[in-house]
Amino acid sequence: MQRFIGALDSWPPTEEGIAQYADHYLSEEHMNDRGMGCAIAALAPEVSKAKQVRRAFTEQFKGVIQKLATRFP
Repeated sequence: MQRFIGALDSWPPTEEGIAQYADHYLSEEHMNDRGMGCAIAALAPEVSKAKQVRRAFTEQFKGVIQKLATRFP
């Protein structure tokens, strides 16, 4: 998730930037890229069952939300 947070800086901090990011995130290419796909979507079902990693996952997820909220209008 840290890699993802850093990658958000490559998108312009504008409405157009968030639209470009959304198009990329929702693309078939991104969906099929298992190595660089969304860690949140991939891991959330497992994390819900694993108490020992839930706190760390939640903190990282909060970081993603914070970055999105401050990066884009």
